[in-house]
Amino acid sequence: MIKLVILSIALLLNNLALSSSVSELNIREIKLRVDEYGQGSKTIILIHGGPSLFGYMKSLGDLLKDDYMIVDYAQRGTFESPLDGDISIDDHINDLSNLISKYTTTTKPIIIGHSWGADLALLTVAKHKNIVEKVILLGTAALTDEISNLHGDNLNSRYTNEVKLKLKEIDKKLDESQSDDETNKIMQERLALTSPFYHLDAKTEDKVPASDWNFQSFLKSIDSIWDLIDTGTVPSKLQSIEDQVVAFHGDYDPIPVNETFDYLKSNLKNLQTIEVKKSGHFPWLEDTSKDKFLEILLEELKK
Repeated sequence: MIKLVILSIALLLNNLALSSSVSELNIREIKLRVDEYGQGSKTIILIHGGPSLFGYMKSLGDLLKDDYMIVDYAQRGTFESPLDGDISIDDHINDLSNLISKYTTTTKPIIIGHSWGADLALLTVAKHKNIVEKVILLGTAALTDEISNLHGDNLNSRYTNEVKLKLKEIDKKLDESQSDDETNKIMQERLALTSPFYHLDAKTEDKVPASDWNFQSFLKSIDSIWDLIDTGTVPSKLQSIEDQVVAFHGDYDPIPVNETFDYLKSNLKNLQTIEVKKSGHFPWLEDTSKDKFLEILLEELKK
């Protein structure tokens, strides 16, 4: 069944074939693709990573939809929620806070952010107080230069010589790219080449739903959040968060688990950290971690 949810301006249906409710919310003059599915008295809003990689979080939503209403939205700048012009971290924060407000009825929603989406979740609840029931982080992306550099080093140490040669070829093609469309295709090729190294078992990549990467939007969003990080104000923003935060992180995630947890612990007042054993960046998809991860996640959602 298709349900249209209108927030101020006309909606445009996306042509992705999904069994869920599909709509677009017009938030601050941006039409955001929103998928609703599942059942339950509580709502979970999924916040994808990338930035600009929508669609793969449905693999997690499908595991939760029997007990929860799932809201999976495409952030501005994805191909599903396209726009022209600049994108800032403030835009992303406003979009998410407005979406949370729309789905706040008798209860507040729970938000689950993955990778970049975990950063966005934290910065949103830092700016907008007491709007969610709980914040759950999965594989939190780097919020410091040190963690970012370790992330890159860990990936580079996993690449085979063959992959490193192919990456050099891709970099050369990027230098010669003549259009945004061509650049997107090249970066999609690069993503396909490097993504398997985010998993403990490279075959896990076959389980990650495909996403089309809008690289221009990625750059705008990444530049904006790093402009904020470089101001040195992120720790004070995180220290203002009163909400309960639960952070999951795979022990094989190239984003380093120990340094990430240390950073979060030093800046969040109400934090629980859970290291997911035998897992990379997608703990709900790895055969070696998915059952235990889902068991613990469901327990946390019910608390």
